[in-house]
Amino acid sequence: MTVSSRHGAASELATLIKEAGSVVALTGAGISVPSGIPDFRTPAKGLWEKVDPMEVAHIDAFHRDARRFWRFYRPRFAELDEKHPNGAHDALAALEAGGMLEAVVTQNIDRLHTKAGSERVIEVHGSIATSSCTTCRASYPLERVGELFDIDGVATCACCLGKVKPDVVLFGELLPEAAMAEAQALCAGADLLLCVVNLDPHHAQETTIRLDLGASVEQLEWTVNAYNLSFAVLLITGAALGDRLGRRRMYAAGLVLFALASAACALAPSVGALIAARTIQGAGAALVLPLALALLSGAFPPDKRGAAIGMFSAITGIAVALGPLVGGAVVEGIDWEWIFWINVPIGLLAAPLVLRRLSESRGADSGLDLPGLGLVSAGAFGIVWALVRANAAGWASLEVLGALAGGLALVASFVAWERRAREPMLPIRFFRSRAFAAGNGAIFFTIAPLFACVFLFAQFLQTTLGYGALETGLRLMPWTITFILVAPAAGALADRIGERPLMTAGLAIQAAGLLWLALIADAGVAYSQLLGPFVVAGIGVSMAIPSAQNAVVRGISL
Repeated sequence: MTVSSRHGAASELATLIKEAGSVVALTGAGISVPSGIPDFRTPAKGLWEKVDPMEVAHIDAFHRDARRFWRFYRPRFAELDEKHPNGAHDALAALEAGGMLEAVVTQNIDRLHTKAGSERVIEVHGSIATSSCTTCRASYPLERVGELFDIDGVATCACCLGKVKPDVVLFGELLPEAAMAEAQALCAGADLLLCVVNLDPHHAQETTIRLDLGASVEQLEWTVNAYNLSFAVLLITGAALGDRLGRRRMYAAGLVLFALASAACALAPSVGALIAARTIQGAGAALVLPLALALLSGAFPPDKRGAAIGMFSAITGIAVALGPLVGGAVVEGIDWEWIFWINVPIGLLAAPLVLRRLSESRGADSGLDLPGLGLVSAGAFGIVWALVRANAAGWASLEVLGALAGGLALVASFVAWERRAREPMLPIRFFRSRAFAAGNGAIFFTIAPLFACVFLFAQFLQTTLGYGALETGLRLMPWTITFILVAPAAGALADRIGERPLMTAGLAIQAAGLLWLALIADAGVAYSQLLGPFVVAGIGVSMAIPSAQNAVVRGISL
């Protein structure tokens, strides 16, 4: 973003504030960084980069070792008490004094908004201003807390000798009900929410997609939706093209297309160009994914296929394990464009190796089923469109219901057409094979929960437990790293005892791990408690996937 565009944005913001009837400001740790108060997750500088928050900032840690708790917080609170507001705090106070700001809702406990002169400050994480006895609830102002420390360095109540805790929200505690109710009411009634983020130039890097490309939140969502739509719509088409035109050839073409689209994403001058490039990227992925397993299966005899698929699953597991880790490192340390640049050399180097090393293979010698292709593509588009738009438009909206109904109708028409087509792109007879049907079912009921849970726990680890992107990637690895250890053995064992026992056991073990997570995952859980269910669920997935893939391949004639 250039200086002139910054001035334009400031002018636009001023207009919005003047025209709004009610303005509420939302602030977090970033606003206080220029005052000399570090945020929590900045590499090498953030507060939680130096200590484990679960050891010093969790309510259980306070009850377990109040001495250690106060040894950490006592000097920190003294330091916070000496800090002074910066220009951002002063600006919000001036807006309130001028009648242009109704209130400030803050996560900060440093009282700098109050020091700056803001009168209506809702502190949803509490404040260092007071501390209270955990037994009798006696309250003490900050300046008196120093008098309460005993010889062991623990603040004890002057009334009952109970332990005294600062009135700040620790990990594992609920947010104050009154403050949250007031904040929610203010935000619900506001015409404009003014979100103040990190103002330190070192942290406010202009390398995020939104700042670099001037994108809105909805446009950013479409950088993901465009890929998902293209991938889902063309997935079956990619497999059909491989059967007709050559799997090796189309696989290499998909790799090149994905790599070139990734370069286009990295070089995108606007959000529209990025969305278009992501659409093409999804098309490349739709060629690569279905043909990889087909090429692998055709390269090995049936008695060794399970072991090969197991190793394939292990390599996939490495990618799944490293994906969040590499993504976190890129987000925290490098420009966002490198998320896409990483793909370019891989695709361009892999394509010639595929053409040189792999044998060509095809499906049945038949023409391309154009009516079937059109029906399944349009049907998939309708269903995926409904899914990606449901959150914004609402599940009951005409747009979502219409797209979903239309998509399902088109898919039903596709099935009916395939039943009577002379050269179907997806022979319905495949589903008469119990191995094919059961394998596909096992894959769906294994992969869908896996991706949903990994996505949700990535958010949970960051927003609830306070880990950064890189730390979150590291902490998810025990779940996904099991692919590397278990999948090869499961694939080889499937060649000896069959797929059914491993699929059944894998699904059951994954279900046990997910149930375990569901029972313990709340705001007060420590990461160490999540390790066990992460590993159990990962073992289940790693057993089921290679066995299910082998069952699918065995159920059809390649």
